[in-house]
Amino acid sequence: MDYEVRRLPDRLLLATGFTQQVLLSPKDELLLTFPKPVRLLVERIHAFQRGERELTGEKIPIG
Repeated sequence: MDYEVRRLPDRLLLATGFTQQVLLSPKDELLLTFPKPVRLLVERIHAFQRGERELTGEKIPIG
């Protein structure tokens, strides 16, 4: 989603921004399917956030 922050009453543009959103189940599982490399990356990030692994910079094979 794109956002604009404007001052009233003249509607002067003060800032812009955007967000990216994903859908998660109550168990923090992605509800959308992604290509395997993206899924692996997300799994690694979640494991890091849970304290189960370190982010080593290990490459994820594509294709």
